[in-house]
Amino acid sequence: MSAKTTRTLLRRAMLKLVRAQRFSSITIDDICEKSEVSRRTFYRYYSDKHALLKDVFVECFFSKINIDECEDPWDITQKICEQVYSDKKFFMHSFEVKGQNGFWEEVSSILMPYFQKSFPSYGDADRMRDFYISTDIYRVLTLLEEWILDGMQLTPADFAAALRTSYYVYATWITEVVSGKPASVFPEEMVEPVGSIKK
Repeated sequence: MSAKTTRTLLRRAMLKLVRAQRFSSITIDDICEKSEVSRRTFYRYYSDKHALLKDVFVECFFSKINIDECEDPWDITQKICEQVYSDKKFFMHSFEVKGQNGFWEEVSSILMPYFQKSFPSYGDADRMRDFYISTDIYRVLTLLEEWILDGMQLTPADFAAALRTSYYVYATWITEVVSGKPASVFPEEMVEPVGSIKK
């Protein structure tokens, strides 16, 4: 059996298992049984089940996202949401994985360079820029997690639009607070989508 075929079998097994149960309850034996691949062969390709999950994220979902270099991070966020929406059961059970090879890390690695390109570079000061970008991506992922765990009631387009609006409102308020200006009052129809993220 070729390496490509073996990896494909293992990825398919992981997809089926995660659609049916939480990732934390899946064992290497489960994966091997479902894929009809021996443990020895499994470890020839992956160090553990987390490494296989990362491969599934990349090969089955994120590599399929067509990103134009000119797109902004919010357009890319919508495309990530569309991939998540395409396999709800898988992502509802895999989103729990944080840390090494987790969903959060994979999405962060996709978004980070596009957020960085959106801001000017100042050499050593880029560390401050990257710190704030990281915290912004963390907020995006927190809201994305709520959207997923809530069953993705909003469409990816509606969720991404609400997310973008929430950042506009939040960024405006933060700018006003730090500059000592009174906070803007936005029209209700503009602020309403922000609340819909958390419904």
